Amino acid sequence: ILGIAIFTMIYSVFISGMNLAIDTSAGERERNSLALLLSHPISTRQLVLGKIIAVTCFALLGLLLILIVSKIAYTFVPWQELGFSVNISPDFMGLMLFIGIPLAIMAATLQLFVSFMAKTFKEAQSYLTMVLFVPLALSMAASYNIAPDVLEWLPVSGQQQALMAFIKGREIPMLQLLVSSGATLVLSIALALGLEKLLKSEKVVFGL
Repeated sequence: ILGIAIFTMIYSVFISGMNLAIDTSAGERERNSLALLLSHPISTRQLVLGKIIAVTCFALLGLLLILIVSKIAYTFVPWQELGFSVNISPDFMGLMLFIGIPLAIMAATLQLFVSFMAKTFKEAQSYLTMVLFVPLALSMAASYNIAPDVLEWLPVSGQQQALMAFIKGREIPMLQLLVSSGATLVLSIALALGLEKLLKSEKVVFGL
């Protein structure tokens, strides 16, 4: 139950900024505004960073909202009848937001990269539905404690296991958290560089 509760919070990071990611990539290309943006006196890297920051902010806003809703709603659930209690404390909310930053950056870069690979808005939605299954599957696997020795070092699942340890009152596995968060940021940088390379291609900009 704790794993599923944390899964919904991580899920919100990947869902909250998805429509914005599609709209500022495949959507802009459909409206013929992407080429206009690239004609302005800014570098491709600045444009990419701007899009990543915007989508990341939306992803973190979704996470913040679900944390607030969970803190209020969980007080009405009779956890004691199940033999335990769940308390969404300010410390947990702070840790969740801190861990959520690299996850939100990865979600933003992944969604933008995939969306630019698609030619239309609807096509981007279809692609993302399939691609986002991978990080969400990692989170679900961590929720059900499947292959914990492997998952604890991977992006998404590693952060989720650290959050589960905290909410259970155990010591946070800092090495595991640092490695999984570092891997998340490395993957984000690789996707951002790939995104920058994509926007230098006329085929991608004009959807040829």
